Amino acid sequence: MLRGKVIIHFLLFLFALTYAYKKAYLPDFREYTVFLRLEITGQWEVQEDKAVATAKVEESEIEELEGRNGVLVLRKPFYIPESRRIEIFGNVSVKNNSIFIKTFSWEVEELPPKNKVRELFIKRFEEAVKDEELRALGLAFIFGESKRNLPLELERVFLHTGLIHVLVVSGLHVGLIFLILSRLLPKLKGEFLGLLGVLLYSYFLVPHNPPVLRATFMLAFYVFSLISFRKHCSLCSLFLVSTFLLLFFPHFVFSYSFWLSFFAVLYILLILRELEATNTIKGFLVSFSAFTGTAPLIGSFSFITPLSVILTPILSPLILSYALFSVLSLITLFGFPPSVIFMELSGKITLIVVKSFSEFSPLILTNLSREEAFLLSTAGAAGLFLTRGSYRLIPLILLNLYLLVKSL
Repeated sequence: MLRGKVIIHFLLFLFALTYAYKKAYLPDFREYTVFLRLEITGQWEVQEDKAVATAKVEESEIEELEGRNGVLVLRKPFYIPESRRIEIFGNVSVKNNSIFIKTFSWEVEELPPKNKVRELFIKRFEEAVKDEELRALGLAFIFGESKRNLPLELERVFLHTGLIHVLVVSGLHVGLIFLILSRLLPKLKGEFLGLLGVLLYSYFLVPHNPPVLRATFMLAFYVFSLISFRKHCSLCSLFLVSTFLLLFFPHFVFSYSFWLSFFAVLYILLILRELEATNTIKGFLVSFSAFTGTAPLIGSFSFITPLSVILTPILSPLILSYALFSVLSLITLFGFPPSVIFMELSGKITLIVVKSFSEFSPLILTNLSREEAFLLSTAGAAGLFLTRGSYRLIPLILLNLYLLVKSL
């Protein structure tokens, strides 16, 4: 019965996937003097005759561009905009579904922050945390600031250890906020309070990226199943939430963050199905399966770091500690010194450990195509779904062996 429900939800997901691909695919084109309202999501890279940054299109004359990320090139930059939100008239070109925007400095008009609540919390955080690295870590971890805004050395150590996913706002953050708030009141009231806190956090304090949207709505389905005394199906929830996201945000179909989040959670849920094992073994299998599910996709645009399979469970206590005190500091608007002190302490220890491991972390280059990567991740998930018990290790091992052979 349960397998039948999963298959039905999977078929609905396939329908949404087909719709999203047809809806979001952009043919190659070039347009001149287009109005755009942009949010700068990455650091400016200033060169001799231009400045380059990643940007998200908030509004445009070309509606198909709205909500998508692109590369902004500011030619002859006699000044760099300080605001993260700008309006411009520029040239837009699309090639291989990638968006490129070019304009001149004098065509830029700076705009005030769109989300004043988020800006208030970030200001309080920056007042409380003075260390540059800890501030960068917190902005990424707590507020979902782009990893491209990290100092280069800090970004390098997280990339080389394969722990860059830790800085993505997703299920860990959502789950901890829910857990803390839900314990403040009796059962049903506590569940509602926890869900309300998660919704406020996701809506006001972090960018509406695929991982946080997926985690928030999956949690909402879980809470509603609890209060309605219905059996919760995590796989059904994943497929259903992903279906809604693709229907309402078709451009997510071309988002690596959507697919990395989707396959990581899918592999974790599949490996944990009816699994009887110690917490230590479960922790390793969760790390191994999430790594395996996302490795082909990562290998299609970057290097793979297998050390993350071991580091993730080892560092889990530290990361959970940092997350816990970050959430407590967030709830108190960074005005409760003990929680801020412990947040900084756990953050410092985490950075020390990550930096030390980054020096000898092996890097694997596979040169996979995007199509091959999706095929591998999908085939591995199908293998996990069809196998039982310890046999579920077979598709994981085979997929990793294939990646190892591709790297030789």
